[in-house]
Amino acid sequence: MVRPSLTDKTGVVMTRIRFREVLKLPKNIYYTYLGIFMLRLFFYLSLAILQNPRYLSVSGMERFLIFVPYPVAELLTVSFFGSLCDRIGRKPIFVLSFLLDALAIFFYGFTKSPILLPLISALFGMGAAASVTSSLVIISDISPSELHGSTMGIYDAMALAGLGGGFGGGFILMEVAPRYARTAFLLGSAVLLGMTVFSYFVIQETFEGAPKKEGSFAKALVDDIVTVLKDKDVQHILPIWIPVICLYGIVLNFSEQLAHDLELNREGLPLLIVLASIGLAIFVGFPLHGYLSDKFGRKPFLILGMFSFAAFISILVYASHNGLLLQFAPILFLLGLGCGAFPPAALALLADIVEKEHAGATMGSYSVVYGIGLILGPFLAGITLDERIPGIPKSYQGLTGLIILVWLLGAISIIGTLYLPDHLAKKHVTKKQSMPASVGK
Repeated sequence: MVRPSLTDKTGVVMTRIRFREVLKLPKNIYYTYLGIFMLRLFFYLSLAILQNPRYLSVSGMERFLIFVPYPVAELLTVSFFGSLCDRIGRKPIFVLSFLLDALAIFFYGFTKSPILLPLISALFGMGAAASVTSSLVIISDISPSELHGSTMGIYDAMALAGLGGGFGGGFILMEVAPRYARTAFLLGSAVLLGMTVFSYFVIQETFEGAPKKEGSFAKALVDDIVTVLKDKDVQHILPIWIPVICLYGIVLNFSEQLAHDLELNREGLPLLIVLASIGLAIFVGFPLHGYLSDKFGRKPFLILGMFSFAAFISILVYASHNGLLLQFAPILFLLGLGCGAFPPAALALLADIVEKEHAGATMGSYSVVYGIGLILGPFLAGITLDERIPGIPKSYQGLTGLIILVWLLGAISIIGTLYLPDHLAKKHVTKKQSMPASVGK
């Protein structure tokens, strides 16, 4: 715990103490960070390979049908896995996530069938749902309440590192050695299978599960979800996250489109460096703002992140459309740091108010909102850019319409955040029961 008498003296002393506390976190948390990095790394490596025309030449509609089962399966199963974490414990679901994704990547390496690939993508989506809920709940269970922002910031950074490393690695692989694509799938499957065994023997359970209730298992799961949705604090915070996660979805989708258009040549390499530097800024911003949200409260960093996302997308769209990405790179880097403020503060706020017996269902509800935003954001951006919105003048669609949409989404989230109850704006509030000191050490 951070000693109040020391934290009151100087910011330097506080930083040193908090840094030491982060280093002394239970090993379970570090194992969870490693697991989420590996899962994200090989997922986005697979995604980068499968979306490359050198590996899979399909029509736009076929590509949509191949990949849409992933987010749909994740959305449909994430609450189930979350509630299951509350019923049978966190560890079994975390271990299962590696096994599901290992199988999916293995099957990716042996078929290019437009019929089988959607089924494999659905399996991957189920693995992602299991990994997100179980990993977030493990961290929420055993991280000190005064370090929720710091631990969630590191979690987000590891997930982003996996995204960048996997997507970048897949892009480079398909540029320089596309014939090794199947080898990459097999390697990824082997690593995740190894993580399955590692997690089974090393990860410690952080919650033994709720006592069995009368009635069917399905009814118990539904009751868990209903209980979470009736929580007033959850009702306050989940709706304001949908618009800003839509912005996050637009950023990811637009960045992926830019990356797909790049080539490792004299013109493409500088733009690749720009995208990598922006990713680095967000990566640094996650733990930095997570730490600061522990010190100053969640609300300022939710708002900072929302504003930064809106400004970031506006400038990114304008700069890329006019061929000015290199010139705007410094501004995008600074805004990227600001974008890193929202996710750790949002997750920390949820960890602050979650009840341990319903932590899985609560994190599952957040993941549903997250998934909806990642789908809805690119969809809204797409119909706006394609000028398909009926009844809206064409002058307010296209790039202009996209910028209007971005700021409208940002404004909705910011206004909602300003009206959060006072107790949710504090540094940390805790409903959950404390963990035994021995767990996860």
